[in-house]
Amino acid sequence: MSPRSAAHRPAVLKLALGLLAIFAAPPWALPAVPKAHLPDLPRSLLPHKALNPTGLYNIGGHFARAKVIAATGDQSASLEFDVYHKPSQAWRAQYLLPVTSAVYSGDELELSFKFRAVAPSTQATLNVSLHNKKSYIPLMHAIVTSGPHWRAVQLYQTTWQSVPGGADGLYFSLGEQKQRIELADISLRVVKTGIKSLHFGGQWRRQAQRRIWLYRMAPLTVCVLDSTGRPWPQAKVHVAMLRHAFEFGTAVDADLLVGKSAIAQKYRHTFLKYFNHAEFENDLKWPEWDNPAKRKRTLQAIAWLQAHHIGIRGHNLVWPHWRYLPEKVFQLRHQPAALRQMVARHVANETRMLAGKVDCWDVVNEALDNHSLQDILGKSILISWYKIAHQNDPHAVLYINEYGIVTNGGHTRLKRLRYERLIHFLLDGKAPLGGIGVQCHFGRDITPPQRVVDILDELAANHCQLAVTELDINLPNRKIQGEYMSDFLTAAFSVPGVVGINQWGFWAGRHWRPEAALWNKAWTLRPVGKAYIHLVYHDWWTDKKAQTNQAGLYATRGFLGAYRISASSGGKKASEVSKLVTLSRSGMQVTLRLPGKATPHPPLKR
Repeated sequence: MSPRSAAHRPAVLKLALGLLAIFAAPPWALPAVPKAHLPDLPRSLLPHKALNPTGLYNIGGHFARAKVIAATGDQSASLEFDVYHKPSQAWRAQYLLPVTSAVYSGDELELSFKFRAVAPSTQATLNVSLHNKKSYIPLMHAIVTSGPHWRAVQLYQTTWQSVPGGADGLYFSLGEQKQRIELADISLRVVKTGIKSLHFGGQWRRQAQRRIWLYRMAPLTVCVLDSTGRPWPQAKVHVAMLRHAFEFGTAVDADLLVGKSAIAQKYRHTFLKYFNHAEFENDLKWPEWDNPAKRKRTLQAIAWLQAHHIGIRGHNLVWPHWRYLPEKVFQLRHQPAALRQMVARHVANETRMLAGKVDCWDVVNEALDNHSLQDILGKSILISWYKIAHQNDPHAVLYINEYGIVTNGGHTRLKRLRYERLIHFLLDGKAPLGGIGVQCHFGRDITPPQRVVDILDELAANHCQLAVTELDINLPNRKIQGEYMSDFLTAAFSVPGVVGINQWGFWAGRHWRPEAALWNKAWTLRPVGKAYIHLVYHDWWTDKKAQTNQAGLYATRGFLGAYRISASSGGKKASEVSKLVTLSRSGMQVTLRLPGKATPHPPLKR
């Protein structure tokens, strides 16, 4: 549809454009959508006839066929795909819908459709993506599954690329497995346009800063006395923070933690300087744990972390899809009793071996969309894994971990409901669940900070501690990437139930998404890393030097964590004493006794 001329636009739209011109975006903001490209919203990006079996492509072979299913009753017409031969790559059997309408940076896209598995298939899997015609970098991407009943899917994403000539197309990759799928009611629309910056407004930030002041800080009073117990006025006091109580962690690689190369040394030095918690990205997963050589290196890495007093998150005990399990587990898919025993033995052995060395465990990872084991052993098998883990490591906090809860612009209500139902199922079944993990892999789908707070608050109502387990922000604009890191950290840190935020890696040389890393491969700190360090080790760090008052007291408020508190008498023959303390939510008073007698000071004149 060609854009309307200005003369035919509604008066309201003219007024809106005028206001946009007056309240100009800041210099670093994304390019504005040209005025000539502001058609009525929502705007469809798909051709009128979306269901067309000729859009099925078999690339490099014969894998699938398609047919139209006529409308019946309340059910609209649909397409049925029969993937009778699994291709080597899922995209080799794909259904393509052309997208010829323009997409602009800042557009919010809404993709909706419904699908189901058709007998004899009991589960259907779709890999959906909207591609940029020039770069083939996805503007939108998701992998979704459904059973034999219709599942309605609704995805939202803000684009950070402009494609004036239209995107390449909307792809449904069908070849994840042999399957029969029915697909209907496909819609792709622009529902909002012209997002110019990451200024989400000041109210959420003011509220977040107040919560941080209330929940992440506590009163700290230093009392300095002389050897006779009298107050020491004007003593010099230094309140020096050593370590956060809050977990600011990152995913790590065992080989680099124990390696002897210059890169490994740089990796360890950077890690120790900027993080206080570790989460192995792959080394504790079942397939890697079963490898004797890898297990030896992992145990060495754990010993190194313990020697440096670094807490460890165990990730993960069971990732219940065949593709993430050892081959020996897949071989038992037709022997439920043996399968049940093998998984239980693995959970028991790994937790027993690492008992007392790991603070918390992701017992189950991504169970909503990965349920190969549950399909055979029943959903209640999840509860038994938590009980086995607790029996063998009673002091570790046991987590569940899931993706797609906070991302996608916050338009995740349906998945959040599924996650909460699963959490309630575990708790009702007396599973010793103590923590809820949310992965936060952001692409071009950033979620407004207030929405982040709202979602985390909803999860906190389950009376389990929360953790951001896998954070990365993969945006092409470096400055906006840094801005959003600051916004997200502020939002998450302000939620009382959150105990930790773990980056999913920090160095581009060892990162699943190198462009999201805090440091590039040459160890140059990116704006996203500067934003992290500025907040964690500047804005949220307490280091104060002052003098005591006439009563020998100095009162302040500090961030929770470990401190060295010192006091000195001053003068040419100054003496100093210090204490190591931990500041908790209840606050504290630290008393230091200096040798000698305090010199009386006249009272201050009023």
